Amino acid sequence: SQLINALGGEVIHISATSENHINAMDLNSEYGDGANPVILKSEFILSLCEQLVGSNNLGAKQKSIIDRCTASTYRYYQQGNYQGTPPTLQDFYEELLKQPEPEAKEIALGIELFVNGSLNTFAKPTNVDTNNRLICYDILELGKQLLPIGMLVVLDSILNRITMNRAKGRNTFIFIDEIYLLFQHEYSANFLFTLWKRVRKYGAYCTGITQNVEDMLQSHTARTMLANEDKTPIRMICPGKTYRREDDATHSHQFTQAEGLVIDKNISLADLKGTLEIFAKKIIGENSKLRFRPSYFPFTEPSYEVDVSCFKCGGKGCNICKQTGWIEVLGSGMVHPNVLRMCGYDPEKYSGFAFGLGLERIAMFKYGIPDMRYLYQNDVRFLEQFSR
Repeated sequence: SQLINALGGEVIHISATSENHINAMDLNSEYGDGANPVILKSEFILSLCEQLVGSNNLGAKQKSIIDRCTASTYRYYQQGNYQGTPPTLQDFYEELLKQPEPEAKEIALGIELFVNGSLNTFAKPTNVDTNNRLICYDILELGKQLLPIGMLVVLDSILNRITMNRAKGRNTFIFIDEIYLLFQHEYSANFLFTLWKRVRKYGAYCTGITQNVEDMLQSHTARTMLANEDKTPIRMICPGKTYRREDDATHSHQFTQAEGLVIDKNISLADLKGTLEIFAKKIIGENSKLRFRPSYFPFTEPSYEVDVSCFKCGGKGCNICKQTGWIEVLGSGMVHPNVLRMCGYDPEKYSGFAFGLGLERIAMFKYGIPDMRYLYQNDVRFLEQFSR
């Protein structure tokens, strides 16, 4: 949440007692991918009703009633070209009560708790900013009753955003933390499975994150989804502590390493060089120059050591750069074809680059620190030069 807020994003906390609401019936004109959006939305409403009242309680007759009421609930909104305020589950509930069949009344009674009762979080108009460029849905505090429904509604809200972005020519990046939880509930698992396949052609990239891999793989839906998954592009930065036996002015026995990796089609050395040059100019300074020296690393081919022009002497030569005018800053290279092959990527189609750098050394360049060991000696005279 702190990261999202710092980047100007919208954190949406959702719980039974929260004042934040997401309308389960939000719908935009692009939702149907060229078809009638209400038809696809009707499938979602049916899944939602099955989750609320139980699939065993919905036969063919009940499903026909739900489909009819969905179309009727959206009629005026659809006639208005999907402008204005979309209907809510409360409108859908009222439409059910208008039907002559007793089964419609039974469905209405089955969803009443989630429409007019204490669990009506998703039955009201959306009152949060779902148009922000960066959104975090926080469903941690949803109870057991609301969690399966909340997962469905959030996934549908994401689908709404993806289809709108696609119409505007924008890509969408989705990161699902603890994705295994979605596979513990039948309807959210099936919806995610469909979403995962569908959005790839919409310019969207889904990434699932979990440490509970074994729990996730217990789901047949999860195993099927992963088995059918094409190899997706990778763009990542991963920081972490590194330890080694070395200690001088520009090397330390411990430091923070940041690893970067890009895998995609048509990635070349020019992409690596351009990425690192932009990084150096943005972080170290506009006058920074890079030098690529051929080297050897077991997982890249070709491999390069990358030097940056000395921050102290500007390349003229001094004690910091050992009179060379350059300081080694990182290792890099093109990902070895055998690495790609062992990870399931066809090296005839995919390529990539990787790099690793010490963040302390970047701090030396940026702030003109002559000796890396100052960062660990806790000398107050040194530390007082930096504000929090």
